[in-house]
Amino acid sequence: MWTITKDHINLGETEGRVYGNFREGETGPASAAIVKHSKSQYFAVYDDDEVLYYEGYFNGQDEFQPLDYYMSNDGCTDIKYYNKEKELVSL
Repeated sequence: MWTITKDHINLGETEGRVYGNFREGETGPASAAIVKHSKSQYFAVYDDDEVLYYEGYFNGQDEFQPLDYYMSNDGCTDIKYYNKEKELVSL
């Protein structure tokens, strides 16, 4: 399960319409509840140009699950988590 806490892509104004952070608070998979507790892991999802799309928290066993979702929906290609040395690294 994951929850998006920051949407870096859906900001600004396009064709006179203002778009907000519409993915903030989004959870996955669809049946998931909002995730953020002591065992949650921070993650960040990027595209192939290293543009940060989304940040959030994950709790589960398949750490690629958020990437799988945002790869098919938004073209993201990389997910990073903090390692034991507190460095943000790709899986």
